[in-house]
Amino acid sequence: MTDQPILRSRAIVPVTPRESLDAELLRAKALAVAGDLLPRQYRDRPGALLLIDQWAQARNIDTLTAIQTVSFIDGKPIVDATMQRALAKRAGYRVRVVEATDRQATVVVTEGGEELGRETFTMADAQRMGLAGKDNWKKNPRNMLVARATTNAIRWHAPEVLAGIGSTADDDDDIDVEPIPAVTPIAEAEAEAEPEAITDADVVDDRETLL
Repeated sequence: MTDQPILRSRAIVPVTPRESLDAELLRAKALAVAGDLLPRQYRDRPGALLLIDQWAQARNIDTLTAIQTVSFIDGKPIVDATMQRALAKRAGYRVRVVEATDRQATVVVTEGGEELGRETFTMADAQRMGLAGKDNWKKNPRNMLVARATTNAIRWHAPEVLAGIGSTADDDDDIDVEPIPAVTPIAEAEAEAEPEAITDADVVDDRETLL
């Protein structure tokens, strides 16, 4: 009997979960040495990068955007106000900053053109909570107020958006502040067309407010 060659193609060999994990970890290790290109909490920490990649995949978010807008503190994802607004928008809500000063900020949540509610956060609130004396609040009071008002508005009026997401991280001096968006009148905001994709969320290199 003539021996017949056995043809094997690597392309059809299934990748086992262990092989997949090894490949992902190798990729995370390569990213971890990117230095200043990464936010501080992910530098030289492949495990953290692997975790954020899994978090992003579960929510259909590109990993780069997640790296720039999400941090893990005590095992909980802390999402900055930029990503919070993007997540709310994808869920069908409109989250708009309608007032932003160094003394107070107001954020409105709407759905289908109907206002669900609004939340205002003031420096008096920050002082009462022991936040106003922190370095972040002294340097960027307007941004910090907007971030707090954003988180409160979404938690109160669109709570499912932040389900499973950690609370604030005002006491983390290593987290840098995001630039706040321009204040948009409600009438103009509701006239806007199609919601933008989650990957269109503003990406910032450093964050101080992950609310």
